[in-house]
Amino acid sequence: MTGLNCRLRELYAQRIDEIKRIASEYDGVSKPLLMAVPEGYEQSTVRLMVVGQQTHGWGQGNCWDVDELMSEYGRFGMGERYGKPFLRTSQDLYRRLNPDGAHLAFLWSNLNKVDQKKKRPEKSVEERIAELQLLRKEIQILEPKAVVFFTGPNYDGLLRSIFQDVQLRRLSSEVDERKLSRLEHDSLPTCSYRTYHPHYLWRCRRRECFVEAIVRDINGRATSQ
Repeated sequence: MTGLNCRLRELYAQRIDEIKRIASEYDGVSKPLLMAVPEGYEQSTVRLMVVGQQTHGWGQGNCWDVDELMSEYGRFGMGERYGKPFLRTSQDLYRRLNPDGAHLAFLWSNLNKVDQKKKRPEKSVEERIAELQLLRKEIQILEPKAVVFFTGPNYDGLLRSIFQDVQLRRLSSEVDERKLSRLEHDSLPTCSYRTYHPHYLWRCRRRECFVEAIVRDINGRATSQ
């Protein structure tokens, strides 16, 4: 297990009992999405983390073992076998930023570390899981160069509860910050963005222009540094 994965495992081991306790108090709460760093991530030109809303069911049976949950993340392989817009868009973004990088060597996390009956958890579950600050700790450990939140404006309340006082700045003069914004917060890298979930971007045919705007901004900032 690499150094980064050891640090993630330590973090998760500290939180898993509380997550299990919360899940036991509500119906249909999934196992948590626990990341495992893919080979090649640390050598990427642009270390990328994408952040979604929540899973659509995660974890097998009654297993709450941290090592097994991290292994499940690794076996998922960044969803290469699946054709979902979120996964396809994340894969495409990584390849554009790292055309010579290792195969799908990026990270995927979620604002909600659990789902409930394959949907967004109820507010009390959200709040209690958010208090554990897993996402902020993951970013601190993994030090991505770019973080892209494919979460949409309806999750901004949760985003602000995790990253207090985060500022959303307009990225393009042609698109308001509700649709596409750059995030400013001490716990986030300079290249941090929030836009709609890719399923919506596909439906409204804005995926290409929004992804291109993010890639252009990241590359521009890398060149100026």
